[in-house]
Amino acid sequence: MPVYDYKKGLSAMLGCFLIWGIQLLVMGSGIVTAAPMLLYAVGVRNLPLMTSGICQYLSPTLGIFCGMILGESLTKEKLVSFCFIWAGVILYMLNSIYEEKRRCRAAV
Repeated sequence: MPVYDYKKGLSAMLGCFLIWGIQLLVMGSGIVTAAPMLLYAVGVRNLPLMTSGICQYLSPTLGIFCGMILGESLTKEKLVSFCFIWAGVILYMLNSIYEEKRRCRAAV
C-alpha cells in the first residue's frame, strides 16, 4: 500500500499507483489471452481433425489480409511461401475429398 512520503511528494505516491495499475493490466492481459484459447480447445473437441487444421490456417491468413489492408508491406518472398503453404492445403483438401468419395463408392 503506498504511503505519502513528504520528502518525495505526491508524485511518488501517484507513481506507485501507476505501477500497480500496469501490473494489473499485465495480469488481465494474460486472462484475456487465455480465454479464447480455452474456448477454442473446448469447441474443437468435436470437430474432425481436417476441419480443425483448416481453421488453424485461417487465422494467419486473416492476419495477413488485415495487415495488407492496414498498409503493412508483404514482400515477394513471404507471398511466395504463403502461396506454397496454401497450395499444399488445397492439395490435401482435394485428396481428402477424393478419398471420401472413393470410400463411399466402395461401401455401396
